[in-house]
Amino acid sequence: MADSNAGESLVEALSRFPVTSVQEMRGNAFVDASSNQDVRSHLAQRIGDYGVESGGLATNAWLAEFRKAFNSEADAQSLITFDNIDLALGQYQPSFILVDNDWSRYVKGNNNALKPAQKRGAKLFFTQAAEGGAGCVNCHGGERFTNDRFFNLPFEYRVY
Repeated sequence: MADSNAGESLVEALSRFPVTSVQEMRGNAFVDASSNQDVRSHLAQRIGDYGVESGGLATNAWLAEFRKAFNSEADAQSLITFDNIDLALGQYQPSFILVDNDWSRYVKGNNNALKPAQKRGAKLFFTQAAEGGAGCVNCHGGERFTNDRFFNLPFEYRVY
């Protein structure tokens, strides 16, 4: 069945579907999910630190980041929705130009190639979650932000 919330671009769709696919990121561990919306809601709660996922991440500063990105002082439940996660990823992912860009110049030694906000994003991306980062580099490393390996990352299942 088609997802009516697929978004307006392929990039938006790419932000929505891997998390719901058993073969891609969801895995089989999230047994309470009976729909794609259940999976997306679970993810938003985990990132937003609310609902059944309150305290689900050891370190969570996503509300402050979403408030900056969306220029809003809304609470986590109103602001950190899967639609906003999808929108943020859909805006961020097209910025990846992997040849002759600010990032490649920075990696080659030009410490002034990145703006302060870009450096903060890189620090979040490359720092492990246990150390206050997002740990994205665990799967998205290397020059092209991939090690060309498949990772099935199921949701952690907990009994409440």
